Amino acid sequence: MTTSEYSFGNWVRRRRKALDLTQPELATRVGCSVSAIFKIESDERRPSRQIAELLAKHLEIPVEQHDLFIKVARQEKTVDHLERLPPLSTPQPFGSAQDKPVPGSNPVKANLPIPLTSLIGREHEVRMVIQQIQDPSCRLLTLTGPGGVGKTRLALEVAHRLHDIFDDGVCFVSLVGTSASEFIIPEIIDSLGFIPSGALDLKAQLFHFIKDKHILLILDNLEHLLNGIELLDELLEHAPQVKLLTTSRQQLNLRAEWAFEVQGLPVPSHIEMENLESNSAAALFVQRAKQTKMDFIPTRDDYSSIKRICQLVEGLPLALELAATWVRMLSVKEIAHEIERNIDFLTTTGRDVPQRHRSIRAVFEYSWNLLTEEERRILRQLAVFRRGFTRDQLYIADEVFVCGTAAEVIGLREIDFRTINDGKTGPVTCEIQKMYHDVIRGKVANYESWCEYVDA
Repeated sequence: MTTSEYSFGNWVRRRRKALDLTQPELATRVGCSVSAIFKIESDERRPSRQIAELLAKHLEIPVEQHDLFIKVARQEKTVDHLERLPPLSTPQPFGSAQDKPVPGSNPVKANLPIPLTSLIGREHEVRMVIQQIQDPSCRLLTLTGPGGVGKTRLALEVAHRLHDIFDDGVCFVSLVGTSASEFIIPEIIDSLGFIPSGALDLKAQLFHFIKDKHILLILDNLEHLLNGIELLDELLEHAPQVKLLTTSRQQLNLRAEWAFEVQGLPVPSHIEMENLESNSAAALFVQRAKQTKMDFIPTRDDYSSIKRICQLVEGLPLALELAATWVRMLSVKEIAHEIERNIDFLTTTGRDVPQRHRSIRAVFEYSWNLLTEEERRILRQLAVFRRGFTRDQLYIADEVFVCGTAAEVIGLREIDFRTINDGKTGPVTCEIQKMYHDVIRGKVANYESWCEYVDA
């Protein structure tokens, strides 16, 4: 058993599960909040003496061992002393055993992927997402953001940290290759390891299977499956203990949805230059560079170039990883120069990298292909604004180009095309934003003529 597993909180969690108790049920018995039980089991808080005495009672610690349990709870003795307690012979559920599913019946298949790379930074985001998922009012949380920003990696980190908090665990459902929303149900069924009967409706069988499950479902890559996504509302209605964590380049726009925007990693400031790797964007570049070239050690002369790379790509993790692969052939300064010349420089031939993440342009084209023809028309017409635009200019453009209402344009922002420069009049400085502008403008007929009209 590892050190992280061998803790008082984990011991309490295992004991609770052996007694077939959920966190809310134990909280009811002890007379405290569910949040308090969660924090105790997560080793964020030690119980007071009074709570420890109640825990000893309701976790069925033998009376003669109560004093030992309380001392461990209060950190007066080490947790290994609890191993002396006799094991439970049979579970003692709170309530009628006949009315409650037995743990292990209809088990959920363990399928949580093990990340191939370490997570750098994101501690703040991880804490915020975990806190939101633990909020009883939140049943569906969507991680939004552009392609390559790290939504899936963040979701996996949260899933691993919350795995033992959910009585029936966490299930990861990849929807990358799913062509239509009607196939979401079969994908969830397959990921759960549930074998349905061919004679009955799949949706009804899934809802019956998970109706009593206390589980976190991770639905990854939903942006191309929004037509018919309302089935997630139905799922939540039929399974009151199920929570959903989804990833998408845009919000799902469901009533139950809470949204968390995942942004690029913070870029290094002048103050952080003395300890460059304390900045998560710079640290990611350096670590991925070392994976590519083990003897890579950034010199002081490289610091400004690494900072420049982070700025040019706005801390986008995918772009930083693509840039780092070039250290085998180019200096850091040359890499920064190539990115400034052309963002299409950032590509990879990695065999295990999805096609949509093989270049920054591929990220854009994937999102572009998700748009309706009307949305593409609006973006093409808005692209004539060389330096972004204000709300007043948007209304003028609406009259001249019939480019769409403000609401439609705001809807496009959710897809994160960055064509709108937040109403600023200054030039776009991020190379990724410049590429987005250039690609869209390349799709505009008579672009220069329209620009002359707008500039006039």
